[in-house]
Amino acid sequence: MNSTKEHPKCYFDIQVDLEPPQRIICELFDDIVPKTCENFIKLCQGTNELGLTTDKIMTFRGCPIHRITNGRLIEVCILLFNKVGYIFF
Repeated sequence: MNSTKEHPKCYFDIQVDLEPPQRIICELFDDIVPKTCENFIKLCQGTNELGLTTDKIMTFRGCPIHRITNGRLIEVCILLFNKVGYIFF
């Protein structure tokens, strides 16, 4: 990207077993995919609407991570949707 625009960032604090949590910071390209970034931030903050079938707040909080590959892909299980989701960064 050759943009000089400052992109918003969000983060995950991830803990494995009893190790101290580690922070993963994601840069969001809201100039390219604004609605996707807006929804992603809401899921990270837990400020999204209630799920249509679960009546629970949609959030990544507490979702187990299955794997992190090559430092570029995080695979999480979004329990409220009963689907596996992928986060690319």
